[in-house]
Amino acid sequence: MLGSTYPKAIGHGDGNAEDMPLEECGNILIMAVSYIQKTGDTSIITRHTNLLTQWTGYLVAEALIPAYRIGTDDFAGALANQTNLAIKGVIGIQAMAEISGILGNTANKQHYSVSALKSDDTFPLDTLL
Repeated sequence: MLGSTYPKAIGHGDGNAEDMPLEECGNILIMAVSYIQKTGDTSIITRHTNLLTQWTGYLVAEALIPAYRIGTDDFAGALANQTNLAIKGVIGIQAMAEISGILGNTANKQHYSVSALKSDDTFPLDTLL
């Protein structure tokens, strides 16, 4: 979250940030792959591969059927099984598949692509990125 000092993106130094892990993990992975695709600069993913992998692991475990969480529509409060969070998580996982491919890790690319699809190959996630 950018915090209450927008347009200064300094976050919530007071510890009062909203807990939106599915939303935020998906966002950062999508932004990372978009940045690479637009700039060709892979230095960010090279430096932060372990953190990106950790966030993707969270999405693999939690995104398909989101628990009681808030999302971008936080005015509605916490809700379970939000479709928008599931979709954000699945696209985030596929973003990590793309990142893995860029890094030359074909095994991880395959693993994350399969995890994103969850045996349903009717939805062409690769066309979204």
